Amino acid sequence: MKLRTAIFTALLIPVITCSGAETDHFYVWQQHWSAEVLAAVSREVSTTLYPVATVIPQDGTSRLTEIPWQDPALKKHRLVPVIRIPLNAFRRADLMKELSRITAQILQDGSACSLTEIQFDLDCPERLLPEYEALIRNYRKRWPGLGLSITALPCHLNNRNFGRLAEAVDAYVLQVHGLEVPETLNEPAVLLNLQVAERAIRKAEKLKRPYRIALPCYAYELHFDPQSEEFLFLHAERSVRRTDTLRKRIAAEPKDLLKLLEETSSLPSCRGVVWFRLPVEGDRLCLPRADLANIQRGELPAGQVKCTPRRISDTTLE
Repeated sequence: MKLRTAIFTALLIPVITCSGAETDHFYVWQQHWSAEVLAAVSREVSTTLYPVATVIPQDGTSRLTEIPWQDPALKKHRLVPVIRIPLNAFRRADLMKELSRITAQILQDGSACSLTEIQFDLDCPERLLPEYEALIRNYRKRWPGLGLSITALPCHLNNRNFGRLAEAVDAYVLQVHGLEVPETLNEPAVLLNLQVAERAIRKAEKLKRPYRIALPCYAYELHFDPQSEEFLFLHAERSVRRTDTLRKRIAAEPKDLLKLLEETSSLPSCRGVVWFRLPVEGDRLCLPRADLANIQRGELPAGQVKCTPRRISDTTLE
């Protein structure tokens, strides 16, 4: 029988109901609010959650995520709906009109949760930062009483135009995680580069504008061709049914997360952490809530390795 390399999954401490630092917020990026997602929201003590409310399409009408605004589990939290703007949607001639329409709908649907802030999520190229600033200022004129935050990338902090953009919003979330997809199996890949993150945070402090840092508690699973070992595809949430690939899991090192938590805890402009994403039971590519709680307390999570064989063909075990 031919045996391929087994994939070992670290099965850590079971999920428990607990809270971390009061300053810690969470992204809820699932666009399907399953019973498991709602249970995770319910277990969390009162904090700020950033649920993705919609993804603006390249054209046409945006489709709202069906967030259960009336559920008591949500009402104990402060909610900041996120409007995701892909780059192809940023070029829409009617983008401001669509943003205003969808904002009005979100505020109406979420009225039971007393929404006071919206967040834009756009991986804006540096050359388009002035256009983004113009969009932001126009939007704020239309919604003068509504708080507005944005996401930002480390590369933005190298651009002199970002300072004006940061002044146009109430705060920004600095996303220090990201993945450069490797071409082959043995090529190095990291989700969180500690040195890049530390440099970005130092630059953010020089701007003296309120910000939070987004830290990753999720992982990517990369799939490679078993013969050529070339990259095929990746995923970060849903499991894939394809079994004939070589896989590599990429996650942040807990020690790096601990170091960033320690380094940012007393910075004047840093308002804390937003974890991406809220741990949900059954989400195998996200830290269990108990392990994340250990990190929030300044402790490395302790775990054990359990190997379970699974037959995926007549000649192959995984």
